[in-house]
Amino acid sequence: MWKKASQRVAVGLALLTFASLAALAQETQWEERMNAGRAALEEKRYEEAERLFKAAVQEAEGFGPHDPRLITGLQTLAELYQQQGKTAPQAPIKKRILELREAELGSTHPDLVPALLELAWLYKQLRRPAEALPLLRRVLEIRETALGPNDPQTIETVNELGWTYLDLNRFTEAEELFRRSLVTHEGAQEPDIDALARDLENLSAVYTNQGKREEGEALSRQALELQDKEPARQARFAADAAWKLGKFYWAHRRYAEAEPLLLQHLETEEKSHGPENPGLIFLFHEMARFYRIQGRDAEAESFTQRALALASTAGKDASSSPDDHATVIKLINSGSLYMTEREYAKAEELYRQALEIDQKTGQPEYPSIALDLSSVAMASCAQGHYDQAESLYKRSIQITEKALGADHPNVAESLMPLARCYRQAGRYAEAEAVYRRAIQMTDKPGRPVPPELINVLWGYCQLLREMNREAEAKQVETRIQEVLKRLSAPDSTP
Repeated sequence: MWKKASQRVAVGLALLTFASLAALAQETQWEERMNAGRAALEEKRYEEAERLFKAAVQEAEGFGPHDPRLITGLQTLAELYQQQGKTAPQAPIKKRILELREAELGSTHPDLVPALLELAWLYKQLRRPAEALPLLRRVLEIRETALGPNDPQTIETVNELGWTYLDLNRFTEAEELFRRSLVTHEGAQEPDIDALARDLENLSAVYTNQGKREEGEALSRQALELQDKEPARQARFAADAAWKLGKFYWAHRRYAEAEPLLLQHLETEEKSHGPENPGLIFLFHEMARFYRIQGRDAEAESFTQRALALASTAGKDASSSPDDHATVIKLINSGSLYMTEREYAKAEELYRQALEIDQKTGQPEYPSIALDLSSVAMASCAQGHYDQAESLYKRSIQITEKALGADHPNVAESLMPLARCYRQAGRYAEAEAVYRRAIQMTDKPGRPVPPELINVLWGYCQLLREMNREAEAKQVETRIQEVLKRLSAPDSTP
């Protein structure tokens, strides 16, 4: 009897020891996979890193939902996708992290805020504001309770929520939140001019998006006047506000009112960043366009020559500049200028240099590499190199689709240059297929209308006319007017 009991104890101890050794081996395996995955990530061996991190997450599932290694593994996998510019695959991961944090902390704990915000911001990147909305509401409730209704972090969430309502064309709620922010900043002991101006600009956006242009303009003017009261500290912000208001007047052909505002912004940029500022190429180019529209050719040519002089140094700077980001901006802006001047070969050369720098410095595939590829493709198409352009556009689209998901409006937008290139090449059937795909992606029942749909429909309408299908083109024009009404209609959502 005693002997049998001893044997049972020995077997039990052996099983216990085996279980401990198995658990230890499992933990060691998790750590090895994580370390190997990080090494692969550092060397940009993304597929291998993804495989290792996924295996580590699966391993951590066996440790239990409250083991911190599970969240660590999930966060590292999300960071891998982020580094590659892949946004869509991050959504289920961040959602799972939020669920784990909720199970650990409860639904109203202040430490839950980072996970809620990360998922909400991701949904906004993915143009899924309806899914971001309840998350931001929760953040607001948590911060109001923990910090108070007027705390800067609470008001920051108020504005974030306001912009989400604006994305959904729910203007009543957006206006209410932006006014709450304005009242809070107006009541502060030491008013923050920047914050007050931003509140006014936010309210201006609400009115402008409803087609109430006069109310929007008045608020923008009020923001500009507010910033001009402290010119020394607010020059930069005032210049930005001046540019926005100037562009507003330009769009409504009020050129005399637009001109001093646009020049004010340009002067501030030159003083703040110096004559070699990469952004000046774009600004010079815009001013040339502004004057050319009015038939003021001498002034337009003056700005064109200034832009070309600055652009001519872009290629030379590419190999020597210590600031890769500034060099890429200069190359892209210069390439765009050469495209306007129809010097397509020069533009392509600069775009290719930008692509090479971004690839060398490890920029994410989306949006950096995707935009570079699309720029090179545009220059190739302009020169009649249609097969080369098609290949580059398809690579860019594939990256965007992988990053954002197949039905994201930005994917539809990325299809448009390919469709235009097909049209230019006379490949109308292929162009029509691309337009139809883009319309299917952006015109979904029950979803807010994305602004991209208008551009897609206009492009399709032009194609139909090029194909002498006038009756169908008129049907598309009718659809455009319906969409415009929906976009400009005041919010009726309860």
